Amino acid sequence: MDITQFLQEFQLEAGEHLDLLGSSLLKLEREGMDAAVLRQMFLSAHTIKGGASMLSLGVIKALTHALEDVLGALRDGVEPLEPYTTALLFETLDALQGLIEGELQLKNPTPELEDLLERLAAWPREKPGPREVKSTQSPSQPLESSAVLLLEPSNTARWTLKNQLERQGFEVLECDTLTEALEQLEHTIFARVLCPNEPGGIGPQNLLERYPDLKNLWVTALEQTEVPPNAQLLIKRPWTEELALEQT
Repeated sequence: MDITQFLQEFQLEAGEHLDLLGSSLLKLEREGMDAAVLRQMFLSAHTIKGGASMLSLGVIKALTHALEDVLGALRDGVEPLEPYTTALLFETLDALQGLIEGELQLKNPTPELEDLLERLAAWPREKPGPREVKSTQSPSQPLESSAVLLLEPSNTARWTLKNQLERQGFEVLECDTLTEALEQLEHTIFARVLCPNEPGGIGPQNLLERYPDLKNLWVTALEQTEVPPNAQLLIKRPWTEELALEQT
């Protein structure tokens, strides 16, 4: 039997549910826990899992089953929504979107998907602890040369990017408002200034209006947006991808 039509219908329906899951997760991150939103998210994940099961899409079924477990614990108040959890959920949604839009009938999970499934299964027992940061600077360099100013209002984005930067040996100073960033720039020399460029967020132009000669500005983007010419567009991947910095 040709199941092409069923697969196409599944892609359309699953895509709509993924959109709802993504927007709902952003709402929870910005506005706090909401039982009604979590119930709807759980139902969306359950619907995708049911369709995947009927069409024998084993990898998608496994991912949505793991997603259900996390959402169920959040919905029931067993665990709080911490930045690590939010980042893990965003990563899971990205993986599902990649499968649904691309390798829909993937037979076996890739090593990256296996790792994601293991982390979902281990949640919330295993969470990343503080990382030992090894400085890449020489003894003659001032401490500020390895410091990064991370300007980002989202707790999840800051958590994800800070972990990636620290793995590369940077000292990370965080701020979530433009005022804080400008104060830091007045008193500290930074190796890099990292400013995720999201629709409605704090754009790099805000910094460049005050510091037009700022040459060490890195920018990430959830979507390709115009970046000032004197900013270095280092990261073309969205920050929601766990290794966006390392893979650039």
